[in-house]
Amino acid sequence: MGINDEEGRPLNAMIEVAAGQIILHSRSGTGRSARNPDYKAAFLTILTRLRRAGLAPDIFLDSRIVQEVPLSSRQVWWAKDLASEASVFAEVVRRMNGFPGSRSRGAWRRLMLRIQGVSQNYLSEVIGQRNGSPETYVRENEHPTAPQPRIFASGVYGSDYDLWSAWSFTDRGTRDKLAAILRPEDYVLAIGMMRETPEMERGRLLALIKIAPQLVDTPSLVEPGHWQRSLERFGERWMHAFPIRSVERFDSLPRRSDILPRIADQNLYRLVGRHYLELDNDEVERVLALPRTAEPNIYTTPASQFARGLLNVRSGPPPYLGVRTLTSKSGPAATYILELHGEDSNIVDTRLRLQAHAKVMKVGFSRDPARRLREINAYFPCEESLCWRIERLQWHDNEVNAWAMEQRIFSILAERQMPRIKGEIVTAPWSAIDEVWRTALATTERPKGPIKIASSA
Repeated sequence: MGINDEEGRPLNAMIEVAAGQIILHSRSGTGRSARNPDYKAAFLTILTRLRRAGLAPDIFLDSRIVQEVPLSSRQVWWAKDLASEASVFAEVVRRMNGFPGSRSRGAWRRLMLRIQGVSQNYLSEVIGQRNGSPETYVRENEHPTAPQPRIFASGVYGSDYDLWSAWSFTDRGTRDKLAAILRPEDYVLAIGMMRETPEMERGRLLALIKIAPQLVDTPSLVEPGHWQRSLERFGERWMHAFPIRSVERFDSLPRRSDILPRIADQNLYRLVGRHYLELDNDEVERVLALPRTAEPNIYTTPASQFARGLLNVRSGPPPYLGVRTLTSKSGPAATYILELHGEDSNIVDTRLRLQAHAKVMKVGFSRDPARRLREINAYFPCEESLCWRIERLQWHDNEVNAWAMEQRIFSILAERQMPRIKGEIVTAPWSAIDEVWRTALATTERPKGPIKIASSA
């Protein structure tokens, strides 16, 4: 099986897709006898399409000779790390050829891209997987069109998405069945139930919703007080969920009976209320034609906001433009390590898919570490449940030496291939970070002369 590039041209590269993983087969040979000559193009295309769908893969060397090696020991890229697609490819190639026992320094080996909790069908749709030879695919798809979205309707007891950002089911099997067939372009349709629902929403079409393919527990995506009230009223129902990605509310809350009369005609109330109903093509067209407005207020916990911030924005005040020069006359400065603390830090761990016992830490240097700490905590609205604290602090007689120790820490992290987010955020067990700190203290060399850096620290 293979994929087409962004221009619609078939790529000559062998790809396999299974639940939670994509296998890209190795490249070998040259000229007409080359095997999988479009390996690099396929890698870049797959990564681009996964990111476009909001999915970040962990990448592992998957050659035959390493099958007996533990998966954690052959990882060549971490989902948390951010870089351009081309930079990811270059680093993956470097790491795969640096693997113990490798005889080559330029081979493009078999890789596994892992995205846990995502079905085979969903991954195939995301990357645009096709069957058959390239020639057959082009002949049968001369005028390809975008796939028609499907809509799966379920009953709900309200539409308070500012407090509840999970698409939830009572039955785990129902959720997992939907996950197995869900495609990126599909919607779920919220229909107000006739009981326990605000009167104005009963029997009405409430919203069209896009959901993410990950399988989650509902409480992690509900405001705690609201979840407690739900427990008191309904018990532990709707525990199995998908995260809600976007919500479009219907402008006029049309009646279910006007748009979807089949539910009443065929007595499908129980199916809609407990499970879901896939709409037919005519019903999909009617629903998609209804005017609707995007809902901007979808609930996120402080911890999930923080995790999103780590992955998508700079983790401190924005830099100023230009070049800054550090000199030995700049006055005392400190190298520091900050650690993320708080009762919600475990939620951040889950969102960032951290390894066991890992901590979230930030490395930097500053002439005023206390001020820097206030700036960073102010930039992320951590509240009392989540914030940075200084765990290690080493003062130097000037900024040059503080910067040098920071850079030494980064170089040791790179040598040991320890997971990082945007360079300055580190995720690893505290014992490993402490060892890096001690090594940097003992081995940092003092630079001679001024140092120029691109932004302030």
